[in-house]
Amino acid sequence: MPVRVNDRLLLDAAERAAGGARSFTARQLYYATCGLLEGPEVSAAGGQIALGAVLLALGLVFTALTSVYIIFVVAIGAAVLGRGLQNRRLERSQPRTRPLPLGFEEFLAAVAPHRAAIAGLLDESALTEAPPPDAAAALLICDRPETAAVLRDNAAASGLRLWPVSEAGASGLVSGRRVYALHDADREGCALPLRVHDAGAAEVVDLGLRPSDVLDHGVQVIEGAPMLLATELARLLSPDDIIWLADGRRVELAILPTGQLVEGLSRALAADALPAPGGATPGISVAGSRLLS
Repeated sequence: MPVRVNDRLLLDAAERAAGGARSFTARQLYYATCGLLEGPEVSAAGGQIALGAVLLALGLVFTALTSVYIIFVVAIGAAVLGRGLQNRRLERSQPRTRPLPLGFEEFLAAVAPHRAAIAGLLDESALTEAPPPDAAAALLICDRPETAAVLRDNAAASGLRLWPVSEAGASGLVSGRRVYALHDADREGCALPLRVHDAGAAEVVDLGLRPSDVLDHGVQVIEGAPMLLATELARLLSPDDIIWLADGRRVELAILPTGQLVEGLSRALAADALPAPGGATPGISVAGSRLLS
């Protein structure tokens, strides 16, 4: 059955994609639309926790009866509650690799007739690369031009003193500077700090998504074929992160609404820089506060 994309659905998705900010990208709108089409997730662990809590409550209420049956009720309630909590932790640690309701290209084709009705949808082609007008602004290198575009449009209104540019447009801007890197949790994105440092940056602080960031957050994970990774990534990532990427998984930054992304960046920019999990890497560090927290 084909997915029906209409004005009402897109307006609801636009509100979710903006997250209180002024604009969002087509990819953010895509993930927000998919989230609405999927509906609420049903958790077996939640039912187990509720049942266990009810049984324990009944056991405590009727403790005065001193019946052997009450002891059984309490024991069963404790066991069910414990199992539910264990399953909840397990569910949150597992990647959500369910199929999305529609593909991104299919979504773009479906949304084209409705584009004029979607307030806040960013014209990503309007981004122009230029040096930061404010010398004190933090230079933020983004792996996707669309990420740089949406942050450029929202940074000033959010009080962030940063100048986002795409990796392709950062040539000549990073030499000898302390810069920040923002990227997807994928093979190319996680290597962005290395590429920026090799381009001449004096110091690179990684603010982007890492595999370890997305665990326990229930975000949409895209599954692909297993892949080979550059050995240099071991300088930046933990062994678990390396395995996660090598298994072909990735998470796009566009899962975050603009408002949540801006808030996460604000925390990350204010936090101290820490050594990369892969070990001491001269010139490259990691923000002490992550985007997902």
